[in-house]
Amino acid sequence: MAGNIDGFMKRVGGFLGLDTLVFPPDSLMNREPNTLVRDVLNDLYDFRNIVAHGQEIPAEPYRTKKDLISTEGKRVNCEDYYGAVLMLESSLFILTTALRRIFTENLFDDVADAEKWWNKMACQ
Repeated sequence: MAGNIDGFMKRVGGFLGLDTLVFPPDSLMNREPNTLVRDVLNDLYDFRNIVAHGQEIPAEPYRTKKDLISTEGKRVNCEDYYGAVLMLESSLFILTTALRRIFTENLFDDVADAEKWWNKMACQ
């Protein structure tokens, strides 16, 4: 639907906010990864295109080890963590955050009306 990375960034970033944290705090140590929507959208868009077109997933940034760093600067992941996992988990949390907002803010009428929905997704 976005057509290109700029449209994707504007729509997702406009609705959720580019500076919104992607992940909630973990339930064990209450550490929240310091990963912002703006940090993952470009790679997420590229990753989706690579997978959708059946291309080989490149080593960088998707098959290399990454660490999730908390908002306090501490490592969050206990085991090896890879860029592709970051993309999968980011997309899950971005989707659920968007759906939660639609439900909790009762935006059903906005979603049903294309013009209202486009305006809702526009960067503020």
